[in-house]
Amino acid sequence: MPFIVYRWGKDKEGFQRFERVEDVSLAGRNGPMARHVQELLVKKDSKELRWHMTESEILSRLGKPAEQYALIIDLKPNVKNTVSLYQLRDIWGFSYSEWTPIAIRLETLYVDEYAQDPTKFKQSFGDEKSERDQVHEFLYLQGGTDAKGSWSWGPVGSVNGALLYNDALNYFIPILTERLEAKQV
Repeated sequence: MPFIVYRWGKDKEGFQRFERVEDVSLAGRNGPMARHVQELLVKKDSKELRWHMTESEILSRLGKPAEQYALIIDLKPNVKNTVSLYQLRDIWGFSYSEWTPIAIRLETLYVDEYAQDPTKFKQSFGDEKSERDQVHEFLYLQGGTDAKGSWSWGPVGSVNGALLYNDALNYFIPILTERLEAKQV
């Protein structure tokens, strides 16, 4: 699931136009999330840390101003004649000492859209057909509040992160909250 920086601007109809700039890594010891957690730990010594980063903050750490750039996920990069692009908006993390589960908020741009040449399509496109639905995904990183982790993505196998649209998320959140509250009584 590549993370890609795109330059964007408005066209004459007011839609956003995106031009591919470069693939970027968000994971790794020098990635924006690991650096963010390490900076927070300087201010607060803790074995657990709750944190949040916006698209703008991530882009800033990558040296790109949000007024000109967007961070987009190519969810299905190798599916023939299909384009699935999502704009990353927020990441929330809960860092334990050795690992960090994260929740990602995305906006849909293209979901399983047919394209004769997906590679060419992904070089330059507009959002005029985009619904911009909110979608959430849960993943994890192999790094946390101690300095030992690699901050690489957790292994992907036959089971991986699920995309949750608002209707599914709205179903799960109250149920999980109710179960958590019942255990605390």
